[in-house]
Amino acid sequence: MNRSGIWVVIAFLLCLWRPAGATEQMPYTFLVKSSGNWQVWADYVDGGAIVITNEDARTKAVIYITELIHNEELQRCDTTAGPIWGEYCLWYIAELDGRSVFRARTKYKSDLLIDLDAAKSLPGGKFRDKLEDLDRKTIVSILENAKRTLDSTNLTLRSVDAVHAAILHASSYVMTNCLPFIRVIQSDDYVGAGVLPSSSDPYTQQGAIDHVKGYWHYTFYETRRLASLALRQLGEAPVGFSAIGFLPQDKTNAHSAAFRRTGTSRLALGQTPKMVYEILGPPDYIEHVGKEKGSGLRWNGAWRYDVDGSSPHSLVISWDVDGCLKAINRVTPPLWHGDSLISDESVKPVFNPDGSIHRGVELGGKAFRGRIETIIPKKSDR
Repeated sequence: MNRSGIWVVIAFLLCLWRPAGATEQMPYTFLVKSSGNWQVWADYVDGGAIVITNEDARTKAVIYITELIHNEELQRCDTTAGPIWGEYCLWYIAELDGRSVFRARTKYKSDLLIDLDAAKSLPGGKFRDKLEDLDRKTIVSILENAKRTLDSTNLTLRSVDAVHAAILHASSYVMTNCLPFIRVIQSDDYVGAGVLPSSSDPYTQQGAIDHVKGYWHYTFYETRRLASLALRQLGEAPVGFSAIGFLPQDKTNAHSAAFRRTGTSRLALGQTPKMVYEILGPPDYIEHVGKEKGSGLRWNGAWRYDVDGSSPHSLVISWDVDGCLKAINRVTPPLWHGDSLISDESVKPVFNPDGSIHRGVELGGKAFRGRIETIIPKKSDR
């Protein structure tokens, strides 16, 4: 069968194997042998199963993702359309001990390894050192070209995804040799999403910062968030380009740690979001903590600023029901340290791979190894 015929069969199989349900399910991942080489169909990795297809378009195996990833992780990335396990996933096809393999490392560091010709999964632990070596080489290969990739006029979603995954996994492998590559892309203005905040976020009760639009909206610069987080976790302070942009100038303006430290002393009870923005600039994260049962924190729509320097910390600004500044918490060590701030006895992850808070209930209990102090209102004002 010729190559075009293979893609026709695969398109049919995508429909055939799609699980039934009220919500249209994401396509499966297809690993296809074409002209003697294995490849990932459409550079797509996600869905409820991995289908391995021969050169004659006959299916060799269907491996369900539940056989490869623990249920706890699948629950964290589950949607009505199926599990989104491919987000921030480092994946590639390589040679390992004389066999062609599909290798994937998820955002939660789960190992997937498939022997393509044998059409079966392999235990990743058996090849841990070799896989780490392959991962590191792949990460360097992606990041040393990341600036060129992101600046390309032919930028594709797959190439962006590869850069983002490489940033994330470079940090988890503590690859300080990648610092120069991450440093040059920390100001990249790739837009991950345009966000309309929920009206349940208290700060939206006040007038929008962008008075021209007249409604609350912000731009999410995804590469900046991942790059800043990785730099911090690798021991280097980022320049200060925010991942959240309320106004056009946020695309080019950077706010240093010194700027934020100086501005903190000017914050006060009752200030509006616009006033806070004028003092500190846009936040690094907008957090939602306090909805879980048992959580002692109430950070609903709270603005989080990570502050570098000799005494690094995170500032979390929360709002009252009218959308005005209600409290400021100073968190040490800063929240960019992620799950290392949580005791091993607790349920993890508490933080999402991009550094945002996933299970804030753990921050308000004994599991949190850091300190959360209220600097506004002051004790004398409470």
